[in-house]
Amino acid sequence: SGGRYYSTSWSGSRECGYMFWECLHHIGFFLDKIMAIEALSDSRTNFVAKASPIDLREWEVSYYSTFSEQIRKISSAIMSQDFSKVGPYVENNELRFPNYAGDLNQSRDEVVDPFATFSVQLYWQVLGQARFFSNFDQSFVDDSRVFVKGTGAAPETAASETVEITDPLSGLTYVALKMSSSKDGQPGSGEAVINRAIKMYQRSNFCTGDSCEDVNQASKDFVTPQFLDHMKIVKIMADLTPVMSYGNPYYL
Repeated sequence: SGGRYYSTSWSGSRECGYMFWECLHHIGFFLDKIMAIEALSDSRTNFVAKASPIDLREWEVSYYSTFSEQIRKISSAIMSQDFSKVGPYVENNELRFPNYAGDLNQSRDEVVDPFATFSVQLYWQVLGQARFFSNFDQSFVDDSRVFVKGTGAAPETAASETVEITDPLSGLTYVALKMSSSKDGQPGSGEAVINRAIKMYQRSNFCTGDSCEDVNQASKDFVTPQFLDHMKIVKIMADLTPVMSYGNPYYL
């Protein structure tokens, strides 16, 4: 079986040892995900030395500088919760994984949900915005940028180049740049998280007007609390970018 424990746990037996680490029974796969994000977002180069200060970027050999397009697609998938192209899948009754160094353009039907929900989204955005920035590449931050409309943090951008969602509780409108309008058509993380919010809003009890999807009341009652929960990560992303632009919080 390829089953994994979700959370880390320790043995309840007193015979395992005195120290807590002696009684470790298993490490959960949630911790594996966080450690993977830690490693993936680390832009420090520890295996080469800086020989010259001419261009420091030449020595920032990070995962993002090498696999930026793949990481952008994975980032959008995490924030939109659409894992059809990047998630593990079942084929011939076997669990398989996409080629993460490839183009990640193939959609699959029997996708296994990796359960990369709120906590993983939060770790991904905090560490991604804080640490990918240190390789002198601003694109991850631009992809993930969410801002509140009408504030000083909002850039002057044409409406056709943005997507937005209005929080029904606060009345604030959250906006992201429409990265999918670029030549590769790949939506950014901010765009992906707001697009998902729009779809959920259209199926919720808050929606009124022609844009709402025709679903029954039971579906609306089911989606509404999930929509409000999803809006929390939208708000967090709006707060993150101005803070993380100051650099890696690990080294402040």
